[in-house]
Amino acid sequence: MRGKVYFNHDGGVDDLISLFLLLQMDKVKLTGVSVIPADCYLEPAMSASRKIIDRFGKGNIEVAASNSRAKNPFPKDWRMHAFYVDALPILNESGKVVTPVAEKPAHHHLIETLLQTEEKTTLLLQGLLPI
Repeated sequence: MRGKVYFNHDGGVDDLISLFLLLQMDKVKLTGVSVIPADCYLEPAMSASRKIIDRFGKGNIEVAASNSRAKNPFPKDWRMHAFYVDALPILNESGKVVTPVAEKPAHHHLIETLLQTEEKTTLLLQGLLPI
């Protein structure tokens, strides 16, 4: 994969690892991230996403929270996994979170980011579409 990528995910451990891997790809420029609470609880998944970007990212990336709800969210025990990732020591070394939360909800953030990006953007929707 190469070029500009907008990443939407549902906060599962696999999604958070995918965010880390995207940030490691030299030929990928991440233009935005959005989180929908389907496989996770929103707050820890947002926090973990921001911390991963802070620790491993290379630039200004906003993280947008979805205000949509999954029709059939995962069970509570499964959704708790985002708390475990958010608590990883490597993500909490700095003691602060710098990556901003987008002011607009995820579906508006996605549209706005696409309209402001000059080149083609690949939409990587590992979660549910935030609409």
